Amino acid sequence: MLFGTEEPWPSIDPIVAAIVLSLFTVIIIFLLLLRYSYKLKDKQRKAHQLFLFKAKQLGLSNYQFKALRGLVDIIKLKDPNRMFSDEALFERSIGAFLAYLKSAGEGDETVIGICRDIIITHEKIYRPSAFRTPLTTLAEIEPGGLIFLLSEDGGACIAKITAIVEGKLLNRVFWKGEASLPLEGKNVDLYFWRAGDAEYNASVKVVRFKDREIEVAIPESYTRGKEVRLPYVDVMVPCTIRKETPESQPEKEEEKGGSIGGAIYKINENEAVVKLPEKIDYRGLYTLSFTISDFNVKITTKVIADRTIQEQTSMFYTFKFTAASDIARKIIKNYVVKHL
Repeated sequence: MLFGTEEPWPSIDPIVAAIVLSLFTVIIIFLLLLRYSYKLKDKQRKAHQLFLFKAKQLGLSNYQFKALRGLVDIIKLKDPNRMFSDEALFERSIGAFLAYLKSAGEGDETVIGICRDIIITHEKIYRPSAFRTPLTTLAEIEPGGLIFLLSEDGGACIAKITAIVEGKLLNRVFWKGEASLPLEGKNVDLYFWRAGDAEYNASVKVVRFKDREIEVAIPESYTRGKEVRLPYVDVMVPCTIRKETPESQPEKEEEKGGSIGGAIYKINENEAVVKLPEKIDYRGLYTLSFTISDFNVKITTKVIADRTIQEQTSMFYTFKFTAASDIARKIIKNYVVKHL
C-alpha cells in the first residue's frame, strides 16, 4: 500500500483527447482571428482618419468629402487613400456613382449639385493650383479637366476633356450601362471649374455623341462665375491702423490722432493678418493704411475677433476688407498673385 496498488493508471480515451485538443485549437484560432480583426479595424480606422485629414488639407468642403466618400464606397475601395494618388480609380467610379444616384431616385437638383462637387473635387485633388490666369476663350481650356453637361430635360453627365480640335471639345463620357444620353444635336449647358481661377458656364451644341465619346462646339460667349479665393502670402509690410468714428458720434479726446503702427504679416485679396504692439477693440471699423507696389492703400476693415492670436508682447489680428476702391483691390490682387 505504501507504493500504491498494482492496478495500472487509467488510460485516456483517444476520442476524448481529440475533442479536447480540437477545442483548444479552436479557441487559439478564434483568439488569433479576433486579434487579427482588431488589427484590421485599427488599420482601417487610421486609414479613414488619414483620408479625412488629406481631404481637409486639400480644401474639400463637407459636401465634397461626402461625394468623394460615396465614390470610394461605390467601388468598394479598402484603402480610401489610394483615391488621392490614382486618378483612374476616381474616374472609374464616376459612372457607377451617377447610375446609383439615378436608380436611387435622387432628384435632378441633387444630381446636378453632386456632379458639380465631383468636378471641383477632381480639380482640387489632381489639378491643384494657387492661381491660374483667367480664360479669354474656352479654346484655352486645358485637356484633362472634367466638365458637366446638362440638357433641358434634366439629362446630366460628366465627361473628361481629351483634346481640342478644329473648334470642338472632344470628351470622354463617364457613363455606366448601355447606350448614352440622347444629346446629339441638342444645345446643353456646360459647366467646369478651374482651381485657382473661377467657375465657367456656357451654352454649347453637341455635335456628336457615340460610344461614350462626345464632341461639343466651342462657344464664342461664356459666363465666368465666382472666383476662387486666393490664399494668403507671407509678407512684412509696415502699416498703420486707425479706428473710425461714426459721424453721429463726436471723436473722443483720447482717440484723436490714435493711429497704431504695425506690420502686415499675411495678406490675400480679402483679408490681412496684422501684427500690433497692443490690444485693440474688435468692435467697430478700422482704416488700414499701407504701401505696396508704390501705391498708398487705405482700406476700411473690421476685426475678425476669433482669429486673434497673442504672442509675447505682440498681438496678431485678422482684418477683413469691407470697403476699398477698385484700384486698391486690383493692386492688392496683383500683388498677391505676383508673390504666390
